[in-house]
Amino acid sequence: MSAHYVTILPAPGRPWEMACVENGNVRLCRSGDGAGPRDLCTVIVPGTDVILHRIRLSAGRQADRLRAARFSLEDEMSAPVETLHAACAAQAGADGLTDTCAVSASRMKDWIAELQTAGLPRARLIPDVSLLADTGAVDLGTHILAQIAGRPVAIDASLPLELRSALSGLIAAPPVKVGEPLLWLAGQVAAGHTGIDLRQGVFAQKQETGANMARLRLSGILAACLGIACLTQTMLGTHYTNRLSDGLQDEARKIYAAAFPGQPVPANLPAALRDQAGTPSASSASFRDMSAVLYSALADASQVRLTSLRYDGDLGELRASLVYPAFGDDQNLKTGLEARGLVARLGDTRYESGRVVGDLILEMPR
Repeated sequence: MSAHYVTILPAPGRPWEMACVENGNVRLCRSGDGAGPRDLCTVIVPGTDVILHRIRLSAGRQADRLRAARFSLEDEMSAPVETLHAACAAQAGADGLTDTCAVSASRMKDWIAELQTAGLPRARLIPDVSLLADTGAVDLGTHILAQIAGRPVAIDASLPLELRSALSGLIAAPPVKVGEPLLWLAGQVAAGHTGIDLRQGVFAQKQETGANMARLRLSGILAACLGIACLTQTMLGTHYTNRLSDGLQDEARKIYAAAFPGQPVPANLPAALRDQAGTPSASSASFRDMSAVLYSALADASQVRLTSLRYDGDLGELRASLVYPAFGDDQNLKTGLEARGLVARLGDTRYESGRVVGDLILEMPR
Protein backbone atom coordinates (compact mmCIF):
# COMPACT_ATOMS: atom_id res chain seq x y z
CA MET A 1 0.00 0.00 0.00
CA SER A 2 1.47 3.37 -1.04
CA ALA A 3 1.86 6.17 1.48
CA HIS A 4 -0.95 8.68 1.84
CA TYR A 5 0.13 12.11 3.06
CA VAL A 6 -2.23 14.28 5.08
CA THR A 7 -1.69 17.95 5.88
CA ILE A 8 -3.64 20.93 7.20
CA LEU A 9 -3.76 24.08 5.11
CA PRO A 10 -1.36 26.33 7.10
CA ALA A 11 -2.11 29.83 8.29
CA PRO A 12 -0.43 32.63 6.28
CA GLY A 13 3.31 32.61 6.91
CA ARG A 14 3.32 29.21 8.61
CA PRO A 15 5.15 26.16 7.21
CA TRP A 16 3.41 23.05 5.89
CA GLU A 17 3.34 20.10 8.32
CA MET A 18 2.51 16.60 7.10
CA ALA A 19 1.50 13.24 8.49
CA CYS A 20 2.00 9.96 6.66
CA VAL A 21 -0.68 7.26 6.64
CA GLU A 22 0.73 3.86 5.69
CA ASN A 23 -0.69 0.39 6.40
CA GLY A 24 -3.17 1.90 8.85
CA ASN A 25 -0.43 3.64 10.88
CA VAL A 26 0.03 7.39 11.25
CA ARG A 27 3.30 9.22 11.82
CA LEU A 28 4.42 12.83 11.61
CA CYS A 29 6.83 13.55 8.78
CA ARG A 30 10.20 15.08 9.46
CA SER A 31 11.11 18.43 7.94
CA GLY A 32 11.69 17.96 4.21
CA ASP A 33 10.09 14.50 4.24
CA GLY A 34 6.65 15.02 2.75
CA ALA A 35 4.49 14.62 -0.31
CA GLY A 36 5.80 15.32 -3.76
CA PRO A 37 3.80 16.57 -6.77
CA ARG A 38 2.75 13.02 -7.76
CA ASP A 39 2.15 11.52 -4.30
CA LEU A 40 -1.30 10.80 -2.90
CA CYS A 41 -1.98 13.81 -0.67
CA THR A 42 -5.02 15.11 1.21
CA VAL A 43 -5.05 18.74 2.28
CA ILE A 44 -7.51 19.48 5.10
CA VAL A 45 -9.24 22.88 5.00
CA PRO A 46 -11.16 24.40 7.94
CA GLY A 47 -14.83 23.56 8.21
CA THR A 48 -15.49 27.16 9.28
CA ASP A 49 -15.08 28.13 5.60
CA VAL A 50 -17.48 25.41 4.42
CA ILE A 51 -21.19 24.78 4.99
CA LEU A 52 -22.31 21.14 4.93
CA HIS A 53 -25.92 20.46 3.95
CA ARG A 54 -27.88 17.27 3.36
CA ILE A 55 -30.02 17.55 0.23
CA ARG A 56 -31.89 15.24 -2.11
CA LEU A 57 -30.22 14.83 -5.50
CA SER A 58 -31.47 12.73 -8.37
CA ALA A 59 -29.20 10.28 -10.14
CA GLY A 60 -27.48 11.41 -13.31
CA ARG A 61 -24.27 12.87 -14.62
CA GLN A 62 -21.94 14.40 -12.07
CA ALA A 63 -22.09 17.79 -13.82
CA ASP A 64 -25.90 17.78 -13.60
CA ARG A 65 -25.82 16.77 -9.92
CA LEU A 66 -23.39 19.59 -9.06
CA ARG A 67 -25.51 22.11 -10.96
CA ALA A 68 -28.63 20.99 -9.10
CA ALA A 69 -26.74 21.12 -5.80
CA ARG A 70 -25.65 24.71 -6.39
CA PHE A 71 -29.20 25.90 -7.03
CA SER A 72 -30.48 23.95 -4.01
CA LEU A 73 -27.79 25.48 -1.79
CA GLU A 74 -28.63 28.94 -3.11
CA ASP A 75 -32.13 28.48 -1.68
CA GLU A 76 -30.66 27.30 1.64
CA MET A 77 -28.06 30.08 1.98
CA SER A 78 -29.57 33.07 0.14
CA ALA A 79 -26.30 33.46 -1.77
CA PRO A 80 -26.05 34.11 -5.53
CA VAL A 81 -25.43 30.82 -7.27
CA GLU A 82 -22.51 32.21 -9.28
CA THR A 83 -20.57 32.87 -6.05
CA LEU A 84 -20.94 29.29 -4.77
CA HIS A 85 -19.00 26.11 -5.41
CA ALA A 86 -20.67 22.82 -4.51
CA ALA A 87 -19.18 19.38 -3.95
CA CYS A 88 -21.16 16.21 -3.27
CA ALA A 89 -20.46 12.95 -1.49
CA ALA A 90 -20.07 9.98 -3.82
CA GLN A 91 -23.22 8.27 -2.53
CA ALA A 92 -26.46 9.23 -0.83
CA GLY A 93 -27.21 8.07 2.69
CA ALA A 94 -29.83 5.53 3.70
CA ASP A 95 -32.40 8.33 3.87
CA GLY A 96 -31.75 9.27 0.25
CA LEU A 97 -30.04 12.56 1.17
CA THR A 98 -26.56 13.42 -0.08
CA ASP A 99 -23.97 15.26 2.02
CA THR A 100 -23.10 18.37 0.03
CA CYS A 101 -20.53 21.06 0.81
CA ALA A 102 -20.83 24.71 -0.18
CA VAL A 103 -17.88 27.08 -0.25
CA SER A 104 -17.17 30.45 -1.81
CA ALA A 105 -15.86 30.02 -5.35
CA SER A 106 -13.28 32.75 -4.71
CA ARG A 107 -12.02 30.88 -1.64
CA MET A 108 -11.64 27.74 -3.75
CA LYS A 109 -9.52 29.68 -6.24
CA ASP A 110 -7.28 30.86 -3.39
CA TRP A 111 -6.87 27.29 -2.09
CA ILE A 112 -6.03 25.91 -5.54
CA ALA A 113 -3.44 28.66 -5.97
CA GLU A 114 -1.88 27.69 -2.62
CA LEU A 115 -1.67 24.05 -3.71
CA GLN A 116 0.10 25.10 -6.91
CA THR A 117 2.54 27.30 -4.98
CA ALA A 118 3.27 24.47 -2.50
CA GLY A 119 3.96 21.98 -5.32
CA LEU A 120 0.84 19.90 -4.58
CA PRO A 121 -1.22 20.38 -7.77
CA ARG A 122 -2.92 16.96 -7.50
CA ALA A 123 -3.83 17.08 -3.80
CA ARG A 124 -7.39 16.49 -2.63
CA LEU A 125 -9.10 19.31 -0.69
CA ILE A 126 -11.17 17.90 2.19
CA PRO A 127 -13.07 20.04 4.75
CA ASP A 128 -12.39 18.71 8.25
CA VAL A 129 -16.10 18.83 9.07
CA SER A 130 -16.73 16.06 6.52
CA LEU A 131 -14.33 13.76 8.43
CA LEU A 132 -16.23 13.96 11.72
CA ALA A 133 -18.27 10.76 11.18
CA ASP A 134 -19.83 9.53 14.46
CA THR A 135 -16.88 10.24 16.75
CA GLY A 136 -18.64 12.90 18.83
CA ALA A 137 -17.64 16.54 19.22
CA VAL A 138 -13.94 17.44 19.11
CA ASP A 139 -12.16 20.70 19.91
CA LEU A 140 -9.38 21.42 17.41
CA GLY A 141 -8.38 24.67 19.12
CA THR A 142 -9.36 27.11 16.37
CA HIS A 143 -12.84 25.58 16.08
CA ILE A 144 -15.07 22.77 17.30
CA LEU A 145 -16.43 20.00 15.10
CA ALA A 146 -19.77 18.66 16.28
CA GLN A 147 -23.12 17.23 15.23
CA ILE A 148 -26.11 19.55 15.59
CA ALA A 149 -29.53 18.26 14.57
CA GLY A 150 -27.86 15.37 12.76
CA ARG A 151 -25.60 17.59 10.65
CA PRO A 152 -21.83 18.09 11.10
CA VAL A 153 -20.97 21.73 11.82
CA ALA A 154 -17.86 23.75 12.66
CA ILE A 155 -18.09 26.34 15.46
CA ASP A 156 -15.44 29.05 15.13
CA ALA A 157 -13.60 29.87 18.37
CA SER A 158 -13.54 33.56 17.34
CA LEU A 159 -17.34 33.85 17.55
CA PRO A 160 -18.66 36.00 20.41
CA LEU A 161 -18.93 34.07 23.68
CA GLU A 162 -22.73 34.36 23.80
CA LEU A 163 -23.09 32.87 20.32
CA ARG A 164 -20.60 30.07 21.00
CA SER A 165 -22.43 29.23 24.21
CA ALA A 166 -25.76 29.08 22.39
CA LEU A 167 -24.37 26.75 19.71
CA SER A 168 -22.49 24.61 22.22
CA GLY A 169 -25.72 24.11 24.10
CA LEU A 170 -27.06 22.22 21.09
CA ILE A 171 -24.26 19.62 21.26
CA ALA A 172 -25.18 16.34 22.93
CA ALA A 173 -21.89 15.97 24.85
CA PRO A 174 -18.98 18.33 25.63
CA PRO A 175 -16.27 18.30 22.94
CA VAL A 176 -13.06 16.36 23.51
CA LYS A 177 -9.92 18.51 23.32
CA VAL A 178 -7.53 17.28 20.62
CA GLY A 179 -3.87 17.82 21.42
CA GLU A 180 -2.54 17.39 17.88
CA PRO A 181 -5.22 18.19 15.28
CA LEU A 182 -3.12 16.94 12.35
CA LEU A 183 -2.67 13.50 13.93
CA TRP A 184 -6.38 13.27 14.79
CA LEU A 185 -7.43 14.18 11.24
CA ALA A 186 -4.87 11.79 9.74
CA GLY A 187 -6.25 9.10 12.05
CA GLN A 188 -9.71 9.69 10.60
CA VAL A 189 -8.26 9.19 7.12
CA ALA A 190 -6.44 6.05 8.27
CA ALA A 191 -9.74 4.73 9.66
CA GLY A 192 -11.24 4.90 6.18
CA HIS A 193 -13.12 8.20 6.37
CA THR A 194 -12.59 9.81 2.96
CA GLY A 195 -14.53 13.02 3.51
CA ILE A 196 -15.84 15.08 0.61
CA ASP A 197 -13.29 16.18 -1.97
CA LEU A 198 -14.02 19.80 -2.89
CA ARG A 199 -12.15 19.38 -6.17
CA GLN A 200 -15.18 18.71 -8.31
CA GLY A 201 -16.68 20.45 -11.31
CA VAL A 202 -14.53 23.33 -12.56
CA PHE A 203 -12.02 22.67 -9.75
CA ALA A 204 -11.57 18.98 -10.53
CA GLN A 205 -8.03 17.74 -10.98
CA LYS A 206 -6.83 17.87 -14.55
CA GLN A 207 -6.55 14.40 -16.05
CA GLU A 208 -3.38 13.38 -17.75
CA THR A 209 -3.66 13.08 -21.51
CA GLY A 210 -1.84 11.00 -24.06
CA ALA A 211 -1.15 7.26 -24.11
CA ASN A 212 1.73 4.96 -23.40
CA MET A 213 2.58 3.78 -26.89
CA ALA A 214 4.77 1.00 -25.57
CA ARG A 215 1.68 -0.75 -24.25
CA LEU A 216 -0.28 -0.51 -27.46
CA ARG A 217 0.34 -3.73 -29.33
CA LEU A 218 -1.05 -2.48 -32.59
CA SER A 219 0.83 -2.32 -35.84
CA GLY A 220 1.01 -0.55 -39.16
CA ILE A 221 -1.40 2.23 -40.00
CA LEU A 222 -3.57 1.70 -36.88
CA ALA A 223 -0.64 2.38 -34.55
CA ALA A 224 0.41 5.44 -36.53
CA CYS A 225 -3.14 6.86 -36.55
CA LEU A 226 -3.50 6.26 -32.82
CA GLY A 227 -0.21 8.03 -32.18
CA ILE A 228 -1.30 11.05 -34.22
CA ALA A 229 -4.66 11.16 -32.44
CA CYS A 230 -2.99 11.08 -29.01
CA LEU A 231 -0.53 13.81 -30.01
CA THR A 232 -3.37 15.99 -31.30
CA GLN A 233 -5.34 15.46 -28.09
CA THR A 234 -2.33 16.40 -25.98
CA MET A 235 -1.67 19.57 -28.02
CA LEU A 236 -5.31 20.64 -27.80
CA GLY A 237 -5.41 19.90 -24.06
CA THR A 238 -2.23 21.92 -23.49
CA HIS A 239 -3.57 24.81 -25.56
CA TYR A 240 -6.87 24.83 -23.63
CA THR A 241 -5.10 24.60 -20.26
CA ASN A 242 -2.83 27.51 -21.13
CA ARG A 243 -5.81 29.61 -22.21
CA LEU A 244 -7.67 28.74 -18.99
CA SER A 245 -4.62 29.59 -16.86
CA ASP A 246 -4.18 32.92 -18.63
CA GLY A 247 -7.87 33.71 -18.11
CA LEU A 248 -7.68 32.94 -14.39
CA GLN A 249 -4.55 35.07 -14.03
CA ASP A 250 -6.25 38.00 -15.76
CA GLU A 251 -9.33 37.59 -13.56
CA ALA A 252 -7.18 37.45 -10.41
CA ARG A 253 -5.36 40.65 -11.41
CA LYS A 254 -8.67 42.44 -12.01
CA ILE A 255 -10.00 41.33 -8.62
CA TYR A 256 -6.79 42.47 -6.86
CA ALA A 257 -6.85 45.83 -8.64
CA ALA A 258 -10.49 46.39 -7.64
CA ALA A 259 -9.85 45.37 -4.02
CA PHE A 260 -6.72 47.53 -3.62
CA PRO A 261 -7.14 50.57 -5.91
CA GLY A 262 -4.06 52.63 -6.52
CA GLN A 263 -1.68 49.79 -5.61
CA PRO A 264 0.43 47.98 -8.21
CA VAL A 265 -0.63 44.42 -8.91
CA PRO A 266 2.18 42.15 -7.59
CA ALA A 267 3.82 39.54 -9.79
CA ASN A 268 3.24 36.78 -7.21
CA LEU A 269 -0.49 37.07 -6.57
CA PRO A 270 -0.88 34.01 -4.25
CA ALA A 271 1.80 35.29 -1.87
CA ALA A 272 0.35 38.80 -1.89
CA LEU A 273 -3.14 37.52 -1.16
CA ARG A 274 -1.89 35.37 1.72
CA ASP A 275 -0.16 38.42 3.22
CA GLN A 276 -3.31 40.50 2.83
CA ALA A 277 -5.44 37.75 4.39
CA GLY A 278 -3.35 37.92 7.55
CA THR A 279 -4.04 41.63 8.01
CA PRO A 280 -6.95 42.54 10.31
CA SER A 281 -9.67 44.60 8.65
CA ALA A 282 -12.67 46.61 9.73
CA SER A 283 -14.99 43.89 8.44
CA SER A 284 -13.82 41.44 11.12
CA ALA A 285 -15.02 43.87 13.81
CA SER A 286 -18.33 44.23 11.95
CA PHE A 287 -18.75 40.45 12.07
CA ARG A 288 -18.40 40.41 15.84
CA ASP A 289 -20.82 43.32 16.18
CA MET A 290 -23.41 41.77 13.88
CA SER A 291 -23.29 38.30 15.43
CA ALA A 292 -23.60 39.77 18.93
CA VAL A 293 -26.59 41.88 17.89
CA LEU A 294 -28.20 38.87 16.20
CA TYR A 295 -27.87 36.79 19.37
CA SER A 296 -29.28 39.63 21.44
CA ALA A 297 -32.34 39.88 19.15
CA LEU A 298 -32.81 36.10 19.25
CA ALA A 299 -32.86 36.23 23.03
CA ASP A 300 -35.98 38.44 22.77
CA ALA A 301 -37.50 36.06 20.20
CA SER A 302 -37.08 32.90 22.26
CA GLN A 303 -39.02 30.62 19.91
CA VAL A 304 -36.94 31.53 16.83
CA ARG A 305 -34.15 29.00 16.30
CA LEU A 306 -30.89 29.66 14.46
CA THR A 307 -29.89 26.76 12.17
CA SER A 308 -26.92 28.11 10.21
CA LEU A 309 -24.65 31.13 10.16
CA ARG A 310 -22.26 32.29 7.44
CA TYR A 311 -20.15 35.43 7.15
CA ASP A 312 -19.15 36.85 3.77
CA GLY A 313 -16.06 38.94 4.39
CA ASP A 314 -15.98 40.29 0.86
CA LEU A 315 -19.48 41.78 1.14
CA GLY A 316 -19.46 42.43 4.89
CA GLU A 317 -22.67 40.43 5.28
CA LEU A 318 -23.80 37.97 7.95
CA ARG A 319 -26.18 35.36 6.50
CA ALA A 320 -28.41 33.31 8.78
CA SER A 321 -31.01 30.60 8.31
CA LEU A 322 -33.69 30.40 10.97
CA VAL A 323 -36.78 28.41 11.97
CA TYR A 324 -39.79 30.54 12.99
CA PRO A 325 -42.88 29.54 15.00
CA ALA A 326 -45.16 31.02 12.31
CA PHE A 327 -45.21 33.14 9.19
CA GLY A 328 -44.76 36.82 10.01
CA ASP A 329 -42.30 36.22 12.87
CA ASP A 330 -39.46 37.01 10.47
CA GLN A 331 -40.77 40.58 10.24
CA ASN A 332 -40.72 40.85 14.04
CA LEU A 333 -37.08 39.71 14.12
CA LYS A 334 -36.20 42.16 11.35
CA THR A 335 -37.78 45.00 13.35
CA GLY A 336 -35.81 44.01 16.45
CA LEU A 337 -32.53 43.89 14.55
CA GLU A 338 -33.05 47.24 12.85
CA ALA A 339 -33.96 48.79 16.20
CA ARG A 340 -30.48 47.74 17.32
CA GLY A 341 -28.84 49.60 14.43
CA LEU A 342 -28.32 46.91 11.76
CA VAL A 343 -29.69 46.67 8.26
CA ALA A 344 -31.71 43.44 7.93
CA ARG A 345 -32.86 41.96 4.63
CA LEU A 346 -35.26 39.04 4.60
CA GLY A 347 -34.84 36.25 2.10
CA ASP A 348 -37.28 33.57 1.09
CA THR A 349 -39.58 32.31 3.86
CA ARG A 350 -41.01 28.86 3.17
CA TYR A 351 -42.68 25.83 4.73
CA GLU A 352 -40.38 22.79 4.95
CA SER A 353 -41.01 19.50 6.75
CA GLY A 354 -43.61 21.04 9.02
CA ARG A 355 -41.46 24.08 9.85
CA VAL A 356 -41.41 27.73 8.77
CA VAL A 357 -37.88 28.33 7.51
CA GLY A 358 -36.47 31.70 6.48
CA ASP A 359 -33.22 33.39 5.49
CA LEU A 360 -31.81 36.65 6.75
CA ILE A 361 -28.94 38.89 5.63
CA LEU A 362 -27.42 41.41 8.04
CA GLU A 363 -25.04 44.24 7.26
CA MET A 364 -23.74 47.37 8.92
CA PRO A 365 -25.34 50.71 7.98
CA ARG A 366 -23.48 52.36 5.12
